[in-house]
Amino acid sequence: LGSSGTQAYTLVVGAPSITVTPATLPGASVGSAYSQQLSASGGLGATSWSVTAGSLPAGLSLSATGLLSGTPTTPGSHAFTVTATDAQSYTGSRAYTLTVAASIALTPASLPAATGGQPYSQTLSAAGGSAPYSFSRASGSLPPGLSLSTSGALTGTPTTAGSYSFTVLVTDSTSSNTGSSTFTMTVNAGGGATLTLAPA
Repeated sequence: LGSSGTQAYTLVVGAPSITVTPATLPGASVGSAYSQQLSASGGLGATSWSVTAGSLPAGLSLSATGLLSGTPTTPGSHAFTVTATDAQSYTGSRAYTLTVAASIALTPASLPAATGGQPYSQTLSAAGGSAPYSFSRASGSLPPGLSLSTSGALTGTPTTAGSYSFTVLVTDSTSSNTGSSTFTMTVNAGGGATLTLAPA
């Protein structure tokens, strides 16, 4: 005679562990476009995203595909929690603190024209962020004969008439707050020395 036996089992299938990355978010600056793609690993199927606690900095939004983007408008530290939900409704979350730095404004808004062969001097100033500031040319070309110091002094004697466009970048003492402004500067042709005859 044959024999048989049975045994009842309970198999527990655990929920998948969903990990949200990156671990931290890079900082942002007021008025500067921001974009950071979030990722999730360990889920089943397509993943959707949402903010489940706290709030995003004003000006930023989180898409259903995990793209955190926009242009922040308010400085400060902003705490929020992002949750990834997979196709089986399993979730994984991560808490973030995103620091939005204050923007730095440059003045003046435009530069006075220069004259070829004549000394030129104009000082740029910055407001916002933390002094002291450091100025540099980010792009474009200064008029030949002029230079920009790290303290914001645009000086020299221009040698070539024309219209010149360049962008100045300013960074504050924390090195995380920045601002920039694009200038178009005209150098007029020099007329040489002016002679005065006397008597009238």
